Amino acid sequence: MTCSIVNYKDNEQLCLSSAEDVRQICKPLFDFFSITGFTFQRMYKDGGRLYFSSSETWIENFYSKNYFLASSFRKFEQLQTFNLWKYWPQQDDVFYQLMADAKENFDYANGIVIIRSYSEYMDAFTFRAQPKNDLVNYQYLSEFQYIEKFLDYFYVVADPLISKAHKKKIIIPEDIVQPIYINNEDFKDYRKRREDFLSAINQDRILIDNAEKKFFLSKRESDCLRLLVRGQIAKEIAHNLSLSPRTVEGHLVNIKTKLGCASRSQIVEKVLSHPWNHELIRNLPGKESHETNNA
Repeated sequence: MTCSIVNYKDNEQLCLSSAEDVRQICKPLFDFFSITGFTFQRMYKDGGRLYFSSSETWIENFYSKNYFLASSFRKFEQLQTFNLWKYWPQQDDVFYQLMADAKENFDYANGIVIIRSYSEYMDAFTFRAQPKNDLVNYQYLSEFQYIEKFLDYFYVVADPLISKAHKKKIIIPEDIVQPIYINNEDFKDYRKRREDFLSAINQDRILIDNAEKKFFLSKRESDCLRLLVRGQIAKEIAHNLSLSPRTVEGHLVNIKTKLGCASRSQIVEKVLSHPWNHELIRNLPGKESHETNNA
């Protein structure tokens, strides 16, 4: 442990004292799925970290073996949104040590890490099951929309914990954590291949499912919708997208017409009523960022 790591013990104690609360939040998850362990990490661009888990013994192990050094904003930006442990990048030696430890000493395996990215931080949700229950990997995939609903639920119910932990977050210099792609040229190549793929399948229109019917939004309409769902008014949307307020108003009128809504609140309600629209809403454009009130 180096002296440059701040709030290490405070964060650990808060994490330990919150484990029972996390178990209660996760009770529906544990009752209805073959999941036996859960952790939540928030990694800030400035090196700050929050950490919660459903198991006190795992928390003690996590901190005593410095596993919190296995993750960071800079490192996790190299990962996908959805990551199965069994296909974790082989370059990540520290995380492989963590997985081996989890399997041997805690009966945790078949894990999945779901990452939600925002402008100033990343949130990583880890779900684990028993080693012999490989079925859970297929369950993650087949029931993914319900797992996503749980993440939305977690944000609401765990907000007091997250707000409290933010004041005592660990501060770890980013250069302490080794990225997955140590060679920066390798990472640039990896990222370029991803960008080339997205460019190859790029569409100006985006499909929205409204139960009654499916319809397409233009790129600008979808950008306005994302920010509207985040609670922004037309003036704020215009600022973030570098558009005029009149142009934004026009896009919002088009969206209301397509959805058959009488108000903007009805737009938000309809869009959020379908989990498969959530990934679209989270991919925020431009200057806007999703922040919790106290984060």
